[in-house]
Amino acid sequence: MHTPHNVFLLGSVSLALLATLASGQYVGSVGPTTALSAKTTVCNVLDYGGKADNSTDIAAAINSAFTNCVKKTAGSRLFVPSGNYLLATSLSDLLRSNSWMPMPMPLPMPMPASGLRSSCSPFAGYTAGTLAGNMIVIKNAKDFEMYSSNKKGAFQGHAHDLLFADGPSFHVVLNSATNAEIYRITIRAASLGATDGIDVDGSNLHIHDIEVTNRDECVSIKSPMSNATIERIRCNQAGGMSIGSLSNNAAIQNILVQDVEAYQCTNILMMKSYPNGATPGFVKNVAFRNFTGIDNTYTLYLNEYWENSATGNDTSGVQFSNITFE
Repeated sequence: MHTPHNVFLLGSVSLALLATLASGQYVGSVGPTTALSAKTTVCNVLDYGGKADNSTDIAAAINSAFTNCVKKTAGSRLFVPSGNYLLATSLSDLLRSNSWMPMPMPLPMPMPASGLRSSCSPFAGYTAGTLAGNMIVIKNAKDFEMYSSNKKGAFQGHAHDLLFADGPSFHVVLNSATNAEIYRITIRAASLGATDGIDVDGSNLHIHDIEVTNRDECVSIKSPMSNATIERIRCNQAGGMSIGSLSNNAAIQNILVQDVEAYQCTNILMMKSYPNGATPGFVKNVAFRNFTGIDNTYTLYLNEYWENSATGNDTSGVQFSNITFE
């Protein structure tokens, strides 16, 4: 690990630092199982009441196009043409059905993004209102792709070629993802805390070629998570890469994180958990390889008493084992 001018900081935690690479990373294929070439019917939101005027809420048009065209037509894709759109309410039909939900923000903010596959062309979306604060949340998606056709923005869960800017909370959250690929994502956050770049849990994941500039965690591994490769990540002025925070029933295993560059971050890597869990769980078989740090405060921060949670009468916490640094 190359970390010029950084400090190695350890919290109260027990680790086995091994010389050999821990077994981790995704297995087999990831991303959508249906090729874009098979999606021949275009369900255009402009045909379902959508307007690219940055003042008409496009949520109803997207819901209608999805419900009345995508769901009823095999080999279809939802298409949002280039333009400026306002998203003021949640996409409830899409959420109930299977895929994704852009979370509206408190103020109109630029979100040059793309759309869906089931897919969209590039568009600029401006969101208003509030709903949990997160910019994009994808839950329990299957054979799903969100992308920008001009590669200025993405998801392949799949997400790819997307730019997210100024979300008031976490920018991208993947919950219970399976066989997902996230790549070529750029995130620019405001100078605020609680603005994580990507938070993810699930199994068999490939997350790569990500750049995050924020004041909180860059890419955060959550529980449960297994068999994932996270690589070619650039963290700028962020809290750094992280695992956690973890408590009861934590289950993280077989993870490879490699080729990470951190510039002016608080930590290059942080692992955090709480003590006194009834069934605290584990983190095992995790490999960190080829990290480069430039002008960061700390290199490695490990803390099993996150948020000053020590009581003086602590029982066992999350068990860390077979954690490798190369």
